[in-house]
Amino acid sequence: MKHAKIMLLSLLVLLSVNLLQANEHTTGMRITYNSSDYLGVITDRYPMPGFTLGGLYLQAFPVFDMQVELFLSTKGFQLSSMGDTRLSNLFIYLELPVSVRKEFFKNETWNIYVLGGLSAKFKVLAINLVSEIEGVRMFDAGVHAGLGLRYSKVALEARYDQSFINFDLIEPGKYHQSISLGMSFYFRDK
Repeated sequence: MKHAKIMLLSLLVLLSVNLLQANEHTTGMRITYNSSDYLGVITDRYPMPGFTLGGLYLQAFPVFDMQVELFLSTKGFQLSSMGDTRLSNLFIYLELPVSVRKEFFKNETWNIYVLGGLSAKFKVLAINLVSEIEGVRMFDAGVHAGLGLRYSKVALEARYDQSFINFDLIEPGKYHQSISLGMSFYFRDK
């Protein structure tokens, strides 16, 4: 809970300071496909496909941009069961990533950018084919980094996300990780 308070306080400070100096902004939506797994000691596990859907707010500044997103995402992994059967574990989160974004090769219609930042994740549901999964933290947090290409009002982006809070209350050493490929659609140019 201490991590959550620190992240929320940092977010409020960043937003209040940056909005006072704001000059240009845009909003948009984001949809991604991701492959997620977890870092841990179990060896018979496999990545699981998922999705992300939500909105974004992009604030421009002279040196960098700040991007705040709110979306619903799925994460998970598959465990080997009996024989060739795999048990899928699905986690649904409401995520709030806050990123610093730097654009390169900027012109009127396209640019390349890198971004990185922190994200807060709030568990909505954790299930498998048998029942709801017990012992999963309600809050998770992590870091992310990505590379994107924006053309006019559309951007293609690859991103890596890694949590730094153990999501399992029963077994130690389980941290979500995912690789995603997504598109952002901006409602107007910056």
